[in-house]
Amino acid sequence: MASKNAFLDPLYGEQTLGESAEALARQPVIQRLRHVRLSNIDSVGMPGIANVSRYEHSVGTALLAAKVGFRTRLSSVEREILEAAALMHDSAIPPFGHLVEEAFAYVSAGVDHESRWSLIFANPGGHEVGGINLQIFLGRQAGIWSWAEKTFGNDAGTALAEILATSRGNGKFGKCICGDLDLDNLDNVVRAAFHMGIEVDRLLPVRIAEAMTDVDPRRGVVFRADAKSLIQTWLDVRKQVYGRFMLSRPDFVGKVMLIAATVEAYKRGLFTQRDWMLTDSAFLERLLAARHKEVSEPVANWLCGELWPLSELVWMDGQAPSYPPVYEFSQVLSKGLNRTCMAYAIKDKRFRALHFETSSGGAVDLGSATGRWLLGVCSSLRRCFGDVENKKIADYASKFFGTHCIGEADPWGTSELGTPSLFQ
Repeated sequence: MASKNAFLDPLYGEQTLGESAEALARQPVIQRLRHVRLSNIDSVGMPGIANVSRYEHSVGTALLAAKVGFRTRLSSVEREILEAAALMHDSAIPPFGHLVEEAFAYVSAGVDHESRWSLIFANPGGHEVGGINLQIFLGRQAGIWSWAEKTFGNDAGTALAEILATSRGNGKFGKCICGDLDLDNLDNVVRAAFHMGIEVDRLLPVRIAEAMTDVDPRRGVVFRADAKSLIQTWLDVRKQVYGRFMLSRPDFVGKVMLIAATVEAYKRGLFTQRDWMLTDSAFLERLLAARHKEVSEPVANWLCGELWPLSELVWMDGQAPSYPPVYEFSQVLSKGLNRTCMAYAIKDKRFRALHFETSSGGAVDLGSATGRWLLGVCSSLRRCFGDVENKKIADYASKFFGTHCIGEADPWGTSELGTPSLFQ
């Protein structure tokens, strides 16, 4: 007979969480994630991934934590810490995930979500009212501390500190949750691929998790020697997923429009750093209610499918710049082209170089890094970017960032370099 707490996961089928992980999943800190999407944007090009939640992904990551190959050697407390860290890893992410983090970074504001809870826990008298017990969702407190007390008793503080450290990649198990090849990425990539409609082995993350034989704070995760082919398959899926994420033109425009509205809202004081705990819908409502058309109109237009014009997407050589220079470049470009522009840049995430050790003592190198980044520019002026403007964008970017344009991006993300640039 199935457990009364069993549920169906889209990837892993009928599953149950451990008792303590299940109790944590019921807390407002995790329930909020049901209302924050996984894909960072309400995708037009991939409707299947548009509304998949961070909650689904967080639960999936916790399920993988319960299946890692070295788990049987852990104490019951260590297993609870590992599963809780997996469940908590995205719990401080803002609405629309990394996209709003990037928007705040345009104006040099914000804290990455992996560090937020640790900072709050270490500084209870800081700017987050209530500290670890802050009100996070529909007037409810996060529930983290009360859960920790019930689970770990007098050791709640020590256990919670270790959970938070693990969720940001530190401590005994940190590399298992936040490393080069971790449970978060294993679930995220395959879950996204499945919902996009890409053909994929749904149990691939489980097979790789079960092949994890150890984890070391310095060396990272150690795998069985036969895991190499599984990990290579995961890298191949990752390339397809990020090729679609990065190079979907309507979704690229949607990201830029939401970033532009968020930046304007922040500059006008409509948001503060404490607003990271909003849900996607609450965030959009505040943007739409703004009296400033620079804030409300991009969001309304995006929701209605009235997308801004987009330049050619081009690959640039070298390491992707941070967001403040990209925002400065947007302002320079606006003057140069005599139209309001917002640029967006992102490193090439289709490829990843992995190095890991195996339980037989050998080392394995898989994948590769590309050393390039993608650049695109949108404008609220309803006029398509012509060849002359596209060439100017490439020239301006090369001079501003001290690099050069490699080529136009292949719209399907299948080519490693894209087509030769027309702008050189």
